[in-house]
Amino acid sequence: MSCNAMKVLIYSADNGAFPEVELYEGLRHSLGDTNVVLHKPKVYGTKGNRTLPTGAMADGEIRERIDEFDCILFFYCTFADKDFEYVLNRRTSAVKMYVDGVDDFFVRRVYHNPEVRYYLKRELYKHAPSFPYTIAWGTRYLYETAHIHPQINYKWIFTKWAALSGIAISGRYKKMRPLPMTVIPRDVKSTEKKVYDLSFMGHINSIDRLAYANAAQRIAVELGLKAYISKDYLNPRPALGRDAYLKVLQSSKAGLSTRGIGYDTYRYWEIPCYGTALLSQRTPQVIPNNFVDGDSAMYFSGKEELNQKVKRYIAKSDEWREIARNGQRQFFRYHTPEKRAEYILKLVKE
Repeated sequence: MSCNAMKVLIYSADNGAFPEVELYEGLRHSLGDTNVVLHKPKVYGTKGNRTLPTGAMADGEIRERIDEFDCILFFYCTFADKDFEYVLNRRTSAVKMYVDGVDDFFVRRVYHNPEVRYYLKRELYKHAPSFPYTIAWGTRYLYETAHIHPQINYKWIFTKWAALSGIAISGRYKKMRPLPMTVIPRDVKSTEKKVYDLSFMGHINSIDRLAYANAAQRIAVELGLKAYISKDYLNPRPALGRDAYLKVLQSSKAGLSTRGIGYDTYRYWEIPCYGTALLSQRTPQVIPNNFVDGDSAMYFSGKEELNQKVKRYIAKSDEWREIARNGQRQFFRYHTPEKRAEYILKLVKE
């Protein structure tokens, strides 16, 4: 089966969040518009900086067309969707894969379905956490919910617990494969002149993010650096707006990335994509062809190491410049939506 002849169905009951839109864009680039079909997405238009087309399947049409596809990718589906069980269990020649971008509760029920060849996991961890660590993590999540977002309803607590219950360990499940996030590059410009030494713009939804954003602000003051630190406690995207956000990002020598609800965030990929040096909290997840500390990124595991990296690479040298170039090169070589799509198509042909 050649890639050009392959026809892919994206089956989703969600509203256009990662990874549906990014992979849709990547697959369209590889296969062409007519060979990538969306099953009734709820969003017609935009969500944030992402878009979905309006030509989706009509309700119930999937039952008539299911046999025409070579690959079916499931995204964020619920068992309340009347067609989901039918499409999942119907025996066809299509390769079926489930793309778990949000730590779904029914991970094991879908994983063990014999019709599913691969289960693609956004955060696939390198090692199994110990039982005390798991308890501590769950307790910390509940603490964050109460102290950072006391106004949040039970849906927020549900989301936090889903992240804990959906932990998947590399090597434990044979059908598990890592599929980290990506971003769709838009208006990527070469910005040699940098206005800020360091920037962070984001939604404060974890204790780590609050602590490191505050630490970066203090470090910048101590070292006489110019920093743009914007901590948004209410909105899921910075209040700057998309264009202003990218302008600040591309005008920064380094961008700070930390854990949010999970470790894999848009910011982790946006920073190198737009030519800024990635200054990131270390992540325990499996990321094939990940950035390398001191070469294409700057990683830290605590406030002291964060301080050391800022001093060495930003305050006392121009090493950040080469790190930014290498990080951007690494992103476009391995981590674009097209590269994620190529990875999926390779799995289909196995």
